[in-house]
Amino acid sequence: MFRLGIFLSMVCYLAYVALAMILYQVFSAADKNYATCMVILVLVSIPISFLNLTNKLDIITLLTDPIVTILYDNDQKMKLVFASLNAYENGITVASLFWGLWLFPFGWLVFHSGFLPKILGVLLMLGCFGYCINIFGNLLIADYQKWGINGFVSIPASKSRYFFPSLPYIYIPLA
Repeated sequence: MFRLGIFLSMVCYLAYVALAMILYQVFSAADKNYATCMVILVLVSIPISFLNLTNKLDIITLLTDPIVTILYDNDQKMKLVFASLNAYENGITVASLFWGLWLFPFGWLVFHSGFLPKILGVLLMLGCFGYCINIFGNLLIADYQKWGINGFVSIPASKSRYFFPSLPYIYIPLA
């Protein structure tokens, strides 16, 4: 399952590139500069995301490589596994910044497209700020999670289906 998760993450990141290119084609008529900015922000996140997967690949090495068994005892291996998992989570935080930032030009394009509801564009742009607030809040404030605003500011990016219950809900994980 762990290996499958890594594989599916790779597929997801490649699909994210395809999504950005398709959205560029759809929205470049609304504003080519914002469409280009959107694609750049998506494309910046892709190598970060792929490089971050090496932390998960390290875990497979730690658990299956016979040389590692010779070099480390089980307690040491488990410490290294948890260190790799923590490094993976830190990499997700870095990639998440770009997963949030691309929402602003995307929201701008939706707002100005003329063929989608403007409120969707507003929610996407608010989602960008929610991502950024949570990322920088967690980074700069030790007890940020205890403040209780982290769930509130992420609502526009993660809970937009509640604002539009008649729209079909399709979950596309980006991470």
